[in-house]
Amino acid sequence: MGVIRPQPLRSSNDTVYRMTTDQDVDCGCTCNGYKLFQGLQRFAKPSVFVAVLIAFALVLGAIQGFFNVHYTTNSINASFGLVEWLMLGSQVIQGLIIIPIAYAGGRRHRPVWLGAFGGFLVISCFIFGSIILAEYENTEVVTTYSLKQDPTLCVKYTERVVQYEENQDWTTLTAVYLLSLSLGLTNTCFFAFAITYLDDNVDSVNSPGIIGIVLGLQQLGPLLGMMLAWLCSTTIVTGILWIVLGVVMLVVSVILGLFPRSLLDNQGGLASNSIYYTKNKGFIGSFLRVVTNKIFLLITFGLTLAYTAIWNFRYLLTRYEESVYYASQANGFDDPWTTRQIITFLRPVLTGAAIIAAGIIIFRSEPSPTKLSIWTTGGFFFCAAVFAANIFLSCSNIHIITESNSRLDLTMYCNKDCQCKEDLAFTPVYASQARLVYFSPCHAGCTTATYDGSEKVYKNCSCVPTESVVNGVYDAGSCQLYGIVFECLTIVVAVLAASTVIGLIMLLFRVVLNCDKPMMIALHLTIVTQLATIPGRQLFLFVARWSCIVSGTDECRLHEAQPFVTYINLTTILFLLLSVGVFAVTSFTVRNVVLFGEDDRSPTHAAAMTELREFRAKNSNGKGRRHSFHGEDQKLLDTDGIAPVVVKRTPSISVPVDGEHRLSTYEGQMQKAASYSDELNKLLQAPPAPGPGGNTLQVPSPGVTVRREGMLTTLL
Repeated sequence: MGVIRPQPLRSSNDTVYRMTTDQDVDCGCTCNGYKLFQGLQRFAKPSVFVAVLIAFALVLGAIQGFFNVHYTTNSINASFGLVEWLMLGSQVIQGLIIIPIAYAGGRRHRPVWLGAFGGFLVISCFIFGSIILAEYENTEVVTTYSLKQDPTLCVKYTERVVQYEENQDWTTLTAVYLLSLSLGLTNTCFFAFAITYLDDNVDSVNSPGIIGIVLGLQQLGPLLGMMLAWLCSTTIVTGILWIVLGVVMLVVSVILGLFPRSLLDNQGGLASNSIYYTKNKGFIGSFLRVVTNKIFLLITFGLTLAYTAIWNFRYLLTRYEESVYYASQANGFDDPWTTRQIITFLRPVLTGAAIIAAGIIIFRSEPSPTKLSIWTTGGFFFCAAVFAANIFLSCSNIHIITESNSRLDLTMYCNKDCQCKEDLAFTPVYASQARLVYFSPCHAGCTTATYDGSEKVYKNCSCVPTESVVNGVYDAGSCQLYGIVFECLTIVVAVLAASTVIGLIMLLFRVVLNCDKPMMIALHLTIVTQLATIPGRQLFLFVARWSCIVSGTDECRLHEAQPFVTYINLTTILFLLLSVGVFAVTSFTVRNVVLFGEDDRSPTHAAAMTELREFRAKNSNGKGRRHSFHGEDQKLLDTDGIAPVVVKRTPSISVPVDGEHRLSTYEGQMQKAASYSDELNKLLQAPPAPGPGGNTLQVPSPGVTVRREGMLTTLL
């Protein structure tokens, strides 16, 4: 089996795409016939582009994190279930349109296309921010519930003033859908256009390190957006921040769109000189080349399984912490579990550091594709081992007080008049003397709350008339210790998974044509995210319902600890082990992929070398010629000790450019050895000299395939 190169051998029927021409280095833009910002061409270098791309990635991540806090905390005054369906619809539309977009943009001006989708995101931010500011001015939409009453307290029928009916604001929901759609498309285009553009314009050896730096720093963006959302104390500040984020994204997108189609190197020349040869032209041909690539299919399938496991476990993490460790949900910077808050800040930082470290290690060591695949296999195997350890880290000796012995009916005689909402967040409180734990202060019948130092104390509790109750659970020491270990293990999983990202990207980039990379990345991300977040999420939610003991309006609010731990972790382990098996198979199929050091070779040469090796392999396995050629081929591979070859010049030989010519002027084994020796290559590259009879030796053009007694070679 020969070295795997994506470029097919050029023939007369091929379509040639020359992706870099003299016009491709033109910077700026054209307006009414005038070219603007032409003087910026000297900045069209990889280092400047990387700096702008990092800024774009950070702003994009900040918008994503800011948006996630909004819809997960239900601050848009809509049903959480309805918002989830909006997200689902947005994902489906993204999957339907992103593939043609990636194909079209990948063959045109990729920085401009990415800047255009950044502009689409800017418009969505402006619309959403304007709607929030407009709602702030309308005092009728501000409810008494959010301003005067604590939803966790028990309030009698005659005292609580709550508008339970949710008046759906379809304008806001439309803006949410538009923002979700623009975020998804821009994220995919970031990989399909920016990362492929970066890979095409830097050396293949440097590419892993540079891409690792960009993707590693990108992990800080969502953390930045989350912190901005937590700092928003009022609605007007939230609306203003959406406008500010849109303005920053607009500036970065405009700068990004000024870059040319091809970057310049440090000497002022083209950083890339890519000519792509394809036997099938058009969208269908490109799509078929990608979906019939076995290595692409294996990596995509394996990563889909792993992403389904890790992403859906992360999706259920809040319910996991509540049900297993009785930790109430964090409210911004106010987190009752200090360790969790610290790890929340550490996780993206360490994940980004792992991506950067992996890129630098690949850049320094230039590992083989087999080693990269083996590392991916081992990384996900250790992730499965971590989830196996989670099974033994649970608190099963604490139980919520209820009058039912099966599924919890939180309404009891002592709190029947409290009107506790069905979607009330899990806020456990306990009475230390009675050693009783209640779902929330409302379910304990508490009507007032005071502070004893930093600790919140609830009083006048109808279910516990003899004493006050406080947040948390009794005997929380050992349970909290298990929780700390669990949170640390989530960081281990995140770091292990992040360390495989750069290696997988390099493998995907090197097994397809350069012109197919944008479509390939878009298709890969679409398959992985669609399968993991739609059917994968429904499967995990179905498994989680087996242990549900407190049902809410849209989802389960509390699970029985030990069954929940067992079911979810075993499901996650199953998907990870299946992924390990797929990547183990991939390790055998990628062993001939060339990752580094082929930038200076033309596609014709690389493809001809592939054809040469495959042709020789077929000859050595043929029945009729096996014994006559196998021994000679082995001798040809060992050129040590061969004396210098003297080539006799012959009359002019005319070799057609796109054809083959059989040479018969050399004799025996020495003729074959000469064709593979460095001496012959030097002679062929030397200036032509007059031969006998005044004839001139005609040297074939570089890249011409010449057949000599059953063997192919390519003259460089």
